[in-house]
Amino acid sequence: MTSGSQTRTIQILVMVLTIWLVACDPTGDPNDTTPPEFLQITVTVQRVTDGFNEPPVDATSGLTLDNVQRDRLIIIEATAADDQSGIKRVRMSGETDWECHTPGDDLAELKHGTLGGPPDEERSSSTTVTGRPALRNVTFTIDPFEGNALRLVCAATDEASELLMEITLLATNGNDVQGMSPPISIEYQARPPG
Repeated sequence: MTSGSQTRTIQILVMVLTIWLVACDPTGDPNDTTPPEFLQITVTVQRVTDGFNEPPVDATSGLTLDNVQRDRLIIIEATAADDQSGIKRVRMSGETDWECHTPGDDLAELKHGTLGGPPDEERSSSTTVTGRPALRNVTFTIDPFEGNALRLVCAATDEASELLMEITLLATNGNDVQGMSPPISIEYQARPPG
């Protein structure tokens, strides 16, 4: 984790770079083969019951979070940049893996899910985000237990292993060249049966 002063310094640098990049109007250089980059990525763990946020963690160089409580969701905020041909879109790609084990059975059932799609800003809007700004800020809210009041991914009588999420962010510039974030790995706690 970064200290408060380091986080503030990063925020100031991103703000200065944002102003600089916004002042530049990407021309859509057809010869641009340079992939876009992620200037900053933060991960915030939020308690679902009351919205309490743990301090954001810098994930710009990748991140592994272990032992996340099951009553938490994940908020990823990212800034993607391409000053030559702009940012056309940012997407999330990922997978989830866990096991459900019925007490008394010798074998566990391996479960697998996929994560993906547009950022919150596009999903919550009735219009598609258009344009190719030099800089694009996005938010992804991820809750693998959403829709289940008991926060379960296995039957209540089963033991659930740790739930592992492996996430990558993908930024595409105006020439359809793609840049990829370092991996973000988040592991939720196991849950005993009952």
